[in-house]
Amino acid sequence: MKSLRTRSSPLSGLVTAMIGWNGGVVLVALLVGWSDAPWPLFAMASVTALVQVAVLWPLLYLRLRLDGRAGARGALAGAITGALAFSPWAVAVAALREAWPAWLAAACVAGASVGGFLAYFFEDDTRLASLGLPTDAGRDAHWLEPFVFGAAVFAAVCLPRSVDAATYTVVVGAVAGVVAAALSHYTPDAWKASPGRALGLCAAGAVAGALGALLLRHQCVTLAAAPGAGAITVALTLLRGRVLAAEPDRVAGSRHGA
Repeated sequence: MKSLRTRSSPLSGLVTAMIGWNGGVVLVALLVGWSDAPWPLFAMASVTALVQVAVLWPLLYLRLRLDGRAGARGALAGAITGALAFSPWAVAVAALREAWPAWLAAACVAGASVGGFLAYFFEDDTRLASLGLPTDAGRDAHWLEPFVFGAAVFAAVCLPRSVDAATYTVVVGAVAGVVAAALSHYTPDAWKASPGRALGLCAAGAVAGALGALLLRHQCVTLAAAPGAGAITVALTLLRGRVLAAEPDRVAGSRHGA
């Protein structure tokens, strides 16, 4: 779908918010020992994402100046709107109300992450367009792939033994994919071609996987496999980045990679 290949499109913005909020809410729930089904969490997170995007969109795209600091402004606006949008759930839901400081902090972090990414994507796509480069080509067009890598690898390697466990495992894996995307995006392509540095990045992925095992400790999954799943997710992401970088028709100005 072409609109998903452009990171600053409305649909991509909504997908970004859905990933950020559902991932953040589920991770915090697992951290504080949530043992119920994940579906109420998804409902609360998805509604919050919709509300926040509806509020942030005019702020980010009409108000924020694109002078290299849009990401910081977006993060601040995201933290405020995220806290306000999620507060009704923290007050109305008893299970959340019991640990409301943790949930409020999580809302600020999730909201800031969503706001920061939306602003950054818009700013970077605007930069590419100003250079006469397309915003739906190159590695930028594959920004969702690491999330899929993480979700698939964790589901295949950690062997969840119930529907709920599988759901939580996929979410944790997708968040590990976020880590893999960051490791790939913010490191030079030369690192991907260096076995030693690539192994170091995979080791960082293993740490993320170990943290995922901590979150999944109350689920019926193979926890010992989680560090390996994190390392494999990073390895796949780096390999995909190398393949995309080697293609001759890729856009040189495109920075965000799979």
